[in-house]
Amino acid sequence: MNESAFFKLTQQRQLSGAYLLYGVEELTKQEAVKRVTALAEPDFASLNVSRMISPSREELLSCAMQFPFADNVRVIVASEWDEREWDDSITLVDVKPKERRQLPSKALPLSKLPNETILLFVQRGAVKRSSPIYKALEPLDRLVEFEALTPDRAVNLLMREAGLLNAELDRQTARRLVDMVGTDAYKLVNEFSKAAGYVGASGRISDSVLRRCVTPSVEYSVFNMLDSFLSGNRSVGMRQLYGMLSADKNGALGLSSFMLGRMKNLLIARELMDAGVSTADAKRRIGGSPYAAEMTLKKAAKLQRGQLETALTAFADVDEKLKQGLIGDADGLFMAIVNCF
Repeated sequence: MNESAFFKLTQQRQLSGAYLLYGVEELTKQEAVKRVTALAEPDFASLNVSRMISPSREELLSCAMQFPFADNVRVIVASEWDEREWDDSITLVDVKPKERRQLPSKALPLSKLPNETILLFVQRGAVKRSSPIYKALEPLDRLVEFEALTPDRAVNLLMREAGLLNAELDRQTARRLVDMVGTDAYKLVNEFSKAAGYVGASGRISDSVLRRCVTPSVEYSVFNMLDSFLSGNRSVGMRQLYGMLSADKNGALGLSSFMLGRMKNLLIARELMDAGVSTADAKRRIGGSPYAAEMTLKKAAKLQRGQLETALTAFADVDEKLKQGLIGDADGLFMAIVNCF
């Protein structure tokens, strides 16, 4: 199952038994752990919530067999366990309920934990399909993968954050924030928290609030600047360029390298369009984030191939001269943009 299904089960208090949480998206994974541990009664959480780092198999299963104290749930969060201790005996045939507590924990299959127990195996990053725990829990549909966020799932994350922070946010504005920041969960939550803090409790987060509070990615800023130049607003574009030069810790050198990469992608996009390649296939070939691929195609549609080839040559020349220290930090970059657009 994915994290959305797991979050739903958590909200409905329908979790029971063992689960393996894994995948590259660490922030949402830790948020899932936080919500599961919150199911325990706060007054008795110190007795009913256990966090075990590098537990032995014996220690972990002994803990999982304990009854909760004055509550109907016991949560165990395990990490950094030794895979070598978990062999095929965890997939033993069914054990009758009356016999479960009589078995030594070494022989207890994970599928037969008490109904009151929620045992979370939290794996950092990916997991091997050959893992005994993976093989034991896969038939039970107890594998929870936290994949890198897609734009749609990033929007869902922001909507959940809005509910937690009591902020008013619609999906269209959430998608704008994803476009501005990207799909990195840590950056998204950080920028959203800034906007939520700005409007206060029950406040509405709008596009104007995002413009005031959010620090956009270089990618988003570059496309905005290109929009200004391509629409003839050169003065606005120059101000945007100056703002990026001021914000970029690497100055003109970092921005020139980024711009060179964008020019290459724009030329590729133009060539794909001229060749009659479908939009979906062109986006796949361009690569990068869905937002970047879509914007690259839109901008390439407004430029001729010859213009892009000239721009690519100009930015390559600026990038090389900046690296060699032959021109001032911003001079060459300003001239390349002015002459090309």
